[in-house]
Amino acid sequence: MQECMDVALRVAISGWLVGVAVWDHWRRRVPNWLVLPVMFGALAYQVYLFIADRPASGLGFVLVAWIVLFLMWQAHFFGGGDAKFLMAIFALFPG
Repeated sequence: MQECMDVALRVAISGWLVGVAVWDHWRRRVPNWLVLPVMFGALAYQVYLFIADRPASGLGFVLVAWIVLFLMWQAHFFGGGDAKFLMAIFALFPG
């Protein structure tokens, strides 16, 4: 049952991220209200996996990836919308 919930959560969040990508394509801007709930929801899920001591937890990788992405955004390698989108993807699929 837990595995079905895991897959359902990932499919739902992936669908949300497709919507974010379409929004970005049309408006050329990714507002925080659109992507931050996904980022922090996926991060909270990784924290839950870490606390539950499940081997699928990639919390350390997610945190390192977020720091690297933030620094790359600050260095102007890519935009903030791209950084937020990638942070959400890395939190959702850390492997």
